[in-house]
Amino acid sequence: MGQVSRDEWTVVFSLGDCQYGIDMGRVQEIISVPQVRRLPWQVPGVLGTVRVGAKVIPLIDLRHRLERESSQPDEQSRVMVVRVGAADAGLLVDRVEDVMRLPQGAVSARGDHGDTEYVQGVASVEDHDVVLLDLDRVLS
Repeated sequence: MGQVSRDEWTVVFSLGDCQYGIDMGRVQEIISVPQVRRLPWQVPGVLGTVRVGAKVIPLIDLRHRLERESSQPDEQSRVMVVRVGAADAGLLVDRVEDVMRLPQGAVSARGDHGDTEYVQGVASVEDHDVVLLDLDRVLS
């Protein structure tokens, strides 16, 4: 398995028992789950819209997008507001675990972690793996 060139800060979050990571440069802010305004024409994977400051952004169910079993948000759930092109979107995650710098040698190519279409690489961190997501592909 080849190495992925990388040495940048990553936001690590959980969905169930799996940990994922995205480039911290894409994360605008991390907030508690606000009130969700449901859309009359529910789009699969979009839970509705949320107000973040003066903006109203779509809230995306990352579990649905990654084909994981759905669950209800709880007190540990968070919304990661991410930059998508020229707009922002909210990603609902079970919890945010950490922000860490992943050295180049810690990240390997995709590996065997579910739908590799969205996987940019896999980092070995202590005693577990962090699946690094390609945010553009996840949200396309």
